[in-house]
Amino acid sequence: MKFERVERIKKVNGLDPNFMSRISYLESNSELPPFRAYIHSSAAPAFSPTAHTNLEEQVRENLLLHLGKNFNLVKDFDFLITAAWGDNKDKMLDIFGYSGIKENWLNNPGISFYVLRNGVLSQEKEITCGDTLIVLGEEERYRRTTLDLTSYIENPPKIEGLDVI
Repeated sequence: MKFERVERIKKVNGLDPNFMSRISYLESNSELPPFRAYIHSSAAPAFSPTAHTNLEEQVRENLLLHLGKNFNLVKDFDFLITAAWGDNKDKMLDIFGYSGIKENWLNNPGISFYVLRNGVLSQEKEITCGDTLIVLGEEERYRRTTLDLTSYIENPPKIEGLDVI
């Protein structure tokens, strides 16, 4: 079974996180963990949509490709939250791997962090941006209200300051 939901989102006012869309992805016969990917407004120049693919498709394909290439980094996580953004023309993926909750969904998860710059593991000084921190907090608060991983991935949270359009 494969589940994928793409949602276009917009910030409500100037202080809210500047994300354009999000992708929720779960494939039961895949070895990759399920994920939710947030696409920042800075991603568009780097992930260049084409005449045949939109920004969300570019990010999803890039994410699946590089998660597969870096499978040893992500194979033991229960799920991932990622932020796709652009550093000029560089494709950036902030990857947050959640673990320790498969057996008890309501446990406090362990979270690991990786940055991929153009698909290569990078040692960035900064771990992420404020927009992503806001979303991560809202995601975790929401996760604790859901029954299990499937319901969590298939039903994304309402994030204060971001409207689904």
